[in-house]
Amino acid sequence: MAEGFSKNGMEPIEFDDVRLALAGINLMLNNGFQESDMLFNKYRQYSPLMSAGASFVSTMHAVMTFEEEKISAAMQMLKSTEHLCATDEGFLESIKNKLGNKPASKETVQLTVAERLERQIIIGDCQLYIAMLTFIKQELSSYVKGGWVLRKAWKIYNRVYREVTDLIAYCEWRTGQKVNGSQSSLDSLTDGEQDSVPRQLPSKSQSSYEISREAAKSTVTTSASCENIPSKNKTWSGVSKSKSVAMAMTTSTEDLPSTETLGRLLGAVSFGFGLFQLTISMIPPSLLKIVNMLGFRVERDIGLKCLKTASKSQDMKAPLATLSLLWYHLVATPFFALGSGNAEKGLCEAEKILRENEATYPTSALFLFFKGRLLRLRCQNEESLAVYNQALEACKDQREIQLLCVYEISWSQLLKLNFAEALSGFQRLKEESRWSQCYYAYLSAICYGAQGKITESRDMFKQVPKFAQKKRNPLELYTVRKAQLFLKAGKKNQTREYVMLLALEVLYLWRALPTCDTEDLQKMLEECGKVTDQSLISMGFLIEGSIHSILCNRDEAMTCFEAALAKSSSPHQEQHVAPFACYELGVLYLDKAETHDQGKALLIKAKDGYKDYDFENRLRIRVHAVLRNMKDVPIEQPEPEEDREVEDED
Repeated sequence: MAEGFSKNGMEPIEFDDVRLALAGINLMLNNGFQESDMLFNKYRQYSPLMSAGASFVSTMHAVMTFEEEKISAAMQMLKSTEHLCATDEGFLESIKNKLGNKPASKETVQLTVAERLERQIIIGDCQLYIAMLTFIKQELSSYVKGGWVLRKAWKIYNRVYREVTDLIAYCEWRTGQKVNGSQSSLDSLTDGEQDSVPRQLPSKSQSSYEISREAAKSTVTTSASCENIPSKNKTWSGVSKSKSVAMAMTTSTEDLPSTETLGRLLGAVSFGFGLFQLTISMIPPSLLKIVNMLGFRVERDIGLKCLKTASKSQDMKAPLATLSLLWYHLVATPFFALGSGNAEKGLCEAEKILRENEATYPTSALFLFFKGRLLRLRCQNEESLAVYNQALEACKDQREIQLLCVYEISWSQLLKLNFAEALSGFQRLKEESRWSQCYYAYLSAICYGAQGKITESRDMFKQVPKFAQKKRNPLELYTVRKAQLFLKAGKKNQTREYVMLLALEVLYLWRALPTCDTEDLQKMLEECGKVTDQSLISMGFLIEGSIHSILCNRDEAMTCFEAALAKSSSPHQEQHVAPFACYELGVLYLDKAETHDQGKALLIKAKDGYKDYDFENRLRIRVHAVLRNMKDVPIEQPEPEEDREVEDED
């Protein structure tokens, strides 16, 4: 039971904020966005946990819509939550206190060990969400700014995680009661357990995989040898005496945090750290040096283990950890080719997660959305469409999720070459979504032209530049440039075949071709064969090669990719054809031992030999994923600077 505090004239109240927060999140996931928002906002000024819930709901709205207004509102709410959770910790705060510059508060709240850690975790979460919202802008300056905010989150997670695990070890020793998840987490270091989070986070001079095995084992021995001898008279022999342990040492055994509370705190900080690692891993490889300079390394596998641990906890973010895992397996991995040949493993993991949560969220639009993604990635497009329509009906009162479903439905129709059906959805998105009207106008123009409606297509292509909002956004740069090229081609060359190839190009660049069924892929091959415009020849070969590769026609695919490379040097060809063809050819060459070295060379050439082309970062991430998964290819990462133990809190 948490006690709310009086603020701005409000009377203090008592309520179980832990259960209420989890109920609010579950309400949101079961299509009750409005009710969840009202619940969190009702108590947000009384409880840091409820304020964090309100901030997350606001962040969800912003991430789903990409709209500037919602992003700004979410940013403000996150900063408000930070202020509510602020403590007198941190380098700057300690200086203010010593100098007497900190304004005296009317009421000093004495925090327990668990409350102090909970507030620190929430502050770290707020920093992480702010960084994610910053990255949405997809500009170099936003990557740098977001990276700095992430560093602040990292410092908090790193410190709090160590404090939580130290506190768990001390309380287990003191009470003889095990905390759920803590022992299995420890086993992940000593026995190679794959489904747990490591006991401690890596320091900057040490990889997550290089954490001392001996140190972990010694902690196990300490805890295990004392688990049946609870005695506060014994001397604690743990290596670390963090502030939390120091506070616990002066607390009676009855007043120590319960095992449920400790397990919840472990889940809470595991969620933040896991999502942190996945967010960092999405940064383009060209900026990894900056990331390392900021003081942390990327360990995607550790992040996934943390999220699995968090998803099994009783913290309010457990369902969010589950959604994060689904997003990684069903959105990020297929789009960026992070699975590198092992995509089915991720799909099986996602299917398992969906099956485990089906009873809890039977009609949840978000879970139905991910179920639709799973079916589409397995080329079950008819079933996928049915599930997306079910999700659309379930979220009829939630505009943001509705637009997500409309997009997926339209995209699924595009995959089946049903351009008329796809057009209606993209037109709605162009009118209702404020994320990228430029992009939806481009897709609408393609759908018109692919039906042979060239006049309507031409008119829509003319609108594309007018909708562009951000000069440096890669997506808008691409769509505006392609629309202008079409308009400059002249009416004689503005044909259905031209626009059809633009449609197939989008499907290729978005890595959607592998989700098409064989019949539709054969139709696409026929369309590639109709290309007569010389400026589109190399692009036609690239798409044709990709389709042959999906159909397991290896020799035909290699011939097409080689032709794409050869033709890409001709005048008026697309700049991105050569690096993408180089990448595709390199992946094929890796399949056989005799051409393995040649494939590796082609991948490195695709990564380093070209620049200033469309979706350069997108391709670099894909190449990086392949190279990272090659056991005999060391991936060079600059060593991070020596850790300096200073606080970065404002």
